[in-house]
Amino acid sequence: LQTVLVTLPELRTIVLLLGLYVFFFAWMGVVLYRDQGSAFFMSLPESMWSLICLLTTVNFPDVMIASVTHSRLNFLYFFLFTGFGIFYLMNRTISTTAQAYTETYNDYQADGRAQEEALLREAFDLLRQGRPALELQELVPVFGQLNRRPDLPPIDDDNCRLLLAAVDSNGTGSCELG
Repeated sequence: LQTVLVTLPELRTIVLLLGLYVFFFAWMGVVLYRDQGSAFFMSLPESMWSLICLLTTVNFPDVMIASVTHSRLNFLYFFLFTGFGIFYLMNRTISTTAQAYTETYNDYQADGRAQEEALLREAFDLLRQGRPALELQELVPVFGQLNRRPDLPPIDDDNCRLLLAAVDSNGTGSCELG
């Protein structure tokens, strides 16, 4: 829900453009087709609803059949409306939504990484208790605690030695926060 609320400002422009587009073509539809007896274009709200259905292809042919049957030139109105609406506006709506979601997701990922780093620094500070470095053997019980967590893969003795060697970058047998 929070992601949806964050993406709404990004969609404001495209939704406004889509609304104006439907409104303009609905007004044109009422002006052009009300006298033809088309049930879909008797009033502006009814015309807007019909065009929204046409744009989402829910009731695609039914909306235009009566008007196109009356005159083949009426096809141009529906061709312009659906062509631009489906192939540009709907694609623009989807791409704007996807882009806003991706940006929000990347922000959450960055916040998560920053929080993880801060928590690791805090844990390291608690383990070393004010000393400049932490002896590597003091980390062995930490691996034991991690092995009790069911959501993490177990760390066997060989991997424990490999991890401790990787942490001991300067070969002093201690670990400093870098």
